[in-house]
Amino acid sequence: MQHSDSHNRSLPDYVVIGVVTKPHGVRGALKIRPLTDEPTRFKDLTELYLAIDGHRTLFEVDSARVSSDYVVLKLKGIDHRNQAEHWRQYDIEIPREWVRELPEGQFYYYELMGLKGFLSNGTYLGVLQDIISNPGQDVYVFLNPEDDKEVLVPAVPEWIQNIDIEQGTITVSDGPGLLE
Repeated sequence: MQHSDSHNRSLPDYVVIGVVTKPHGVRGALKIRPLTDEPTRFKDLTELYLAIDGHRTLFEVDSARVSSDYVVLKLKGIDHRNQAEHWRQYDIEIPREWVRELPEGQFYYYELMGLKGFLSNGTYLGVLQDIISNPGQDVYVFLNPEDDKEVLVPAVPEWIQNIDIEQGTITVSDGPGLLE
């Protein structure tokens, strides 16, 4: 998905797609908690970064096995359980250019963070600071820095009228009770 990044200087260069939870077995494999709706994407990666506190190390992927709750990765150069232990709690990152294109009208969380929220009548809600992921629906958390007020908006079509990545805005229905 090609978007102008000019509206939002906070788009990351790298995107987190998982977290190393612990070693798996004795041959240096890593157990990963995927942070993607598509964990099978790990099977398509030939390289990835292990990152912590902004420091990244590039690894070639030897193999990836996907289960219902986790992914087991074998990376070249990590050959023993003790080596794998070092990478516990590291993020699995890929460059933003490697992120798969989504269907029109769908967005990655990182694309939405920092967008400015407005009611359909023009009232400023604030900047999208967080997305609470619930089983039924996501909830967008806007924070207005002027009054430090949080506004929670269900991320459903009845409330979200428009998302314009290029303009850096989210338009929200002006429904009763939203700002109370």
